[in-house]
Amino acid sequence: MNKVTLNGREFNVAGALNELSAPQLLKLTKLIHSGKPVEHVLKSSILILLQVRRNLYLQWLFFWHLKLEELEYLLLELEPICGFLFRKSTLTKQLLPKIRIPGTLKWLYGPADLLGNCSFLEYIKAEAAYLGYHRTRDQRYLNRLVAILYRPRNRAKETADTATGDTREKFNEALLERRTKQVARLPLATRQAIMLFFVGCRQQIVERHREVFPEPEQGVTEQRRAANLGWAGILKQLAGSIKDYEPTGAQNIHTVLFHMKASILEEREREAKAKSSK
Repeated sequence: MNKVTLNGREFNVAGALNELSAPQLLKLTKLIHSGKPVEHVLKSSILILLQVRRNLYLQWLFFWHLKLEELEYLLLELEPICGFLFRKSTLTKQLLPKIRIPGTLKWLYGPADLLGNCSFLEYIKAEAAYLGYHRTRDQRYLNRLVAILYRPRNRAKETADTATGDTREKFNEALLERRTKQVARLPLATRQAIMLFFVGCRQQIVERHREVFPEPEQGVTEQRRAANLGWAGILKQLAGSIKDYEPTGAQNIHTVLFHMKASILEEREREAKAKSSK
């Protein structure tokens, strides 16, 4: 959190996306995608970050006491803090753990922080939906991304042998089309906030596993070539045969990437030893 002093009083202001509250995230997401001028977005962002509407003193200060030049100075002072809104997403904290489909009593539950309980196959499908939306801006891809990540609660009774730590039902692509239509009813800001969360997690995952996601010209080993060919190539290589696709796809995404990273590092070590022995 950052501290801001206004009229002799100190206020805490979020300095990162992970420090926002869920209502702040939704309001800011709607604002950022509003298409309004940057200056308007920055001024409105300050009101949201300081939670002016919830604080009578700040309401009085902003709307009755502060002069125009003081507001402009505040805008300049807080612009570095607001800057995180316009940079690449760093949101990895799950601020929207569950959502309700409007007009129904149906609740859907989202993944954990940093997609901690996502399966490999689920991540592959979410990645494809995100890239489709990024390329076309077609909301059907955005809806599909949300439907992949958010699912009904798992009603099956878990035992010590079957427990996964995931409250959501197991990912089943056969049920995806119906849920995609349902999540289309959600406010656009909610769907965009979920995408912001996925983008932040995706970026963090890539940064943690640079060995698996090298620059294209560096993809010289079989595993790195698979990574450059896309997720389908990685799944094919890891599974080995069609009968192993389902159990491989059900593995946790972080477990899969850790395995790949370890294998690449071991290969590099073997290559280094082979060179040094010549």
